[in-house]
Amino acid sequence: MKIAILGAGHGGYTMAADLSLAGHEVNLYELPQYEQNLDGVRQRGGIELTGTGRDGFAKITAATTDIKEAVQGTQLIMVVTPAFVHMTFIEKFAPNLEDGQVIVFNTGNFASFVCANHLKKKKIKAEVTIAETECLIYACRIMGPGKAWAMAVKNKLRLAALPATRTKRALDVATKAFPQFYAGKNVLETSVTNINFAIHPISTIMNTGKIEQLGAYQTSHYDTTPSIARVMEAVDAERSILAKKLGLGPVSTKDTLLRYYGAKGSNLYEALVDSRAYKVQTSPANLQSRYITEDIPYGLVPIASLGEMLRIQMPTTDAIIDLCSAANATDYRREGLTVEKLGLKGLTAKQIIKRVNG
Repeated sequence: MKIAILGAGHGGYTMAADLSLAGHEVNLYELPQYEQNLDGVRQRGGIELTGTGRDGFAKITAATTDIKEAVQGTQLIMVVTPAFVHMTFIEKFAPNLEDGQVIVFNTGNFASFVCANHLKKKKIKAEVTIAETECLIYACRIMGPGKAWAMAVKNKLRLAALPATRTKRALDVATKAFPQFYAGKNVLETSVTNINFAIHPISTIMNTGKIEQLGAYQTSHYDTTPSIARVMEAVDAERSILAKKLGLGPVSTKDTLLRYYGAKGSNLYEALVDSRAYKVQTSPANLQSRYITEDIPYGLVPIASLGEMLRIQMPTTDAIIDLCSAANATDYRREGLTVEKLGLKGLTAKQIIKRVNG
């Protein structure tokens, strides 16, 4: 299968190499202003990958800043970028889409809504399927020019399309790349249940003192303590109320870690400590980390905005948003995705469910 990987960061590097080693024809795209991210791939003619079980040197068909070259003739377009540049990439690939292509955002972060709204606004005629995953399939790092390391690969990962009537079509194509993908109920489930929204910002803001004293330091399991994990569980409880209102099951980061990595424990703290993917880590260097600048405005903010519109009290979620906003002197509620930006303003829960299910 011919696949385009958009984004040459940690996830894009790893995914491009892994899928090439699996026998797919892979193009790797990066924005022109970040062309240096492709230097190592171009110099070596590919990427050396370790950690996935398909270790080796992976040939990359094209490492390019030409979006048309990257996506032309591909069956699957995998967007592997931070949420705060989703729109930039959408604007690039939208005019070059072809009938039958499947677009998957890895990770979703409500990107399906953003993409669908843009394609409609720009009157893009190509018949495509827009989908997203609940998380990136890898825990991974770039280790040097043309080198990537997958610390862990998730066992099972939800994928859903917008609308959900298109999920089967998305899976028919995407599972040729990743058999671990399986159908989520809809794109609300893949976005609302994302474990990063609880783990990343809470562990970061509650370890601020150490981060600002030491900068990036070697850590394990996000330096989570029992008290920090209880705050994460409180956010899960609030998301669960929202999820129920939207026709979904409860949100449990603990249960998700069992599904991803086989991690076990009687509570979230024990499951985090038992997660193999988090054994060796490096902390954020500062509070400008994606753990806050992505997971607050493109994770907790849209969840809180949905909660407010549907009259659900989310005090712990609100507190984390406000605390991170104050610490970074940034109004993340204004900067982030809201029901207005998602095109959901004024809708009832039933109307939202109908829109995502189709």
